[in-house]
Amino acid sequence: MHKIKSYTPEAGRKVEVYRNLHNGMLSVRDAKTKKVIGHTDRVCLSDVMLKVSEAGRQRAIREGRRNVHAFAVGTEVVHGLLESDTRITYNPFRAPHFHVAGTDVAAQISGNAVITPSGVFPAN
Repeated sequence: MHKIKSYTPEAGRKVEVYRNLHNGMLSVRDAKTKKVIGHTDRVCLSDVMLKVSEAGRQRAIREGRRNVHAFAVGTEVVHGLLESDTRITYNPFRAPHFHVAGTDVAAQISGNAVITPSGVFPAN
């Protein structure tokens, strides 16, 4: 059984966020130390970039199983953001990039986003 670390957002902290494959929640990792600082079901970020490690993606394809190699990177925002209806997802077996859910259209975000276990939602 995996221990769930409680998570408290800290305005201005640079983090990497990914969906934890073991507990179904989001893992929030400090961008500098690369240490997981907590688990949650929602994170609000500004200055978001979606990153995929191609080497990690190739390893997932080669081994036929997922691994952590794709992140939303940004700065934590403490106040809530309202997400749009556009859902962005990632599947290493489908495409080498994040894409708009239900399509193969590559997705990029500029600005704010709300991240949940079901995807990344650009914020209005």
